[in-house]
Amino acid sequence: MNPTITIAIDTGAASVKGLVLAGQSVLEKVYLLHRGNAGEAALSLLKRWLSLYRESVGQVVFTGSAGKFLAKAYGLPYVEEEKAIRSFLTSRGISPDFTLEIGGESAKLTRFHPSYDRRENRTCAGGTGAFLQHASRILSIPLTELDGLAEKGKRIYPIASRCGVFAKTDIQALLNEGVSHEDIALSVFQSVVNQTISGLTCGRPVHGKVAFLGGPLTFQPMLRERFQKTLDIADEDMIDKVVKQIDKRVDILKAYYNTDEDLVFQEIALYKLSTELFIKMGTVEDLIRKYNARILEMNETCVVLEKSGHYDETQALFKELSETIGVLQFIRSGRVAITKSRVERLSDMLADMERKLQEKQNKQQ
Repeated sequence: MNPTITIAIDTGAASVKGLVLAGQSVLEKVYLLHRGNAGEAALSLLKRWLSLYRESVGQVVFTGSAGKFLAKAYGLPYVEEEKAIRSFLTSRGISPDFTLEIGGESAKLTRFHPSYDRRENRTCAGGTGAFLQHASRILSIPLTELDGLAEKGKRIYPIASRCGVFAKTDIQALLNEGVSHEDIALSVFQSVVNQTISGLTCGRPVHGKVAFLGGPLTFQPMLRERFQKTLDIADEDMIDKVVKQIDKRVDILKAYYNTDEDLVFQEIALYKLSTELFIKMGTVEDLIRKYNARILEMNETCVVLEKSGHYDETQALFKELSETIGVLQFIRSGRVAITKSRVERLSDMLADMERKLQEKQNKQQ
């Protein structure tokens, strides 16, 4: 029998996705939450399919954020997640301008046209599947019921999605005020949208064809709808609309946007490495000089490096370390920026607010 079956396993931060393919035909597909046991869940799935299809299996391929380490452990091929997505879209004749992916603990926005750019949030679980799970627990409902509630929602309230602690405070306050679970569920989805837009678009318009990826956007149709309505993708004036949308939030005084040319910006990234492997690498000094990095902490078990720079620079160091000795933990601050303009719009706005307040007080006297 000719081996014609491909087993593909995508292991992410929160879930394991698997496909059994015969050519372009899908024979089986699986989506399951691994609850922190990514290796155990992926291996169990692989063993079951290998036992079922036996000699028909031609290849087994891993992808995903945790897939690289599993592939290395099992001696199997690994395909970079980004490459796997582009390969799939090409094979299906899909040519999007953007892909927006919401995962279990990360969010990614990739632009393909007119130039390639990829932005990713791995600094926290705000605005991801983990945040939705946290919100559903506060509401004392299964995550699977969140979408149905949101569909019946009528009004959107501000909820902080960057931090689960702040979100819990906001949601609890709404519950105490008697706000319906339906409106809170809808507001939770909108908070994810706001977090993604503010964290990943960096003021750049998202328009044209957009492919939505990841578990939350697959299984939560109302989340997709909130993105579509908020971005108004077909509108050329999207940046102004996003700023106005943010401006309506009661906990924000004023929102502005700037282009890259208007800003001086940097990112700060931290890399946790194995001390043993770091020392064995033998090119430590060259690496630190090459990337202008510095050692923050070094002990018997781990080394922590710090690198400041633009996204491409911090990502390049992460890629080199991943391909040589592996990275135990990686965190990036996202863009930290100040404007080049001589005009301080925030200071002017606050001065204007103070002037109007003084005028009001003078009239009352």
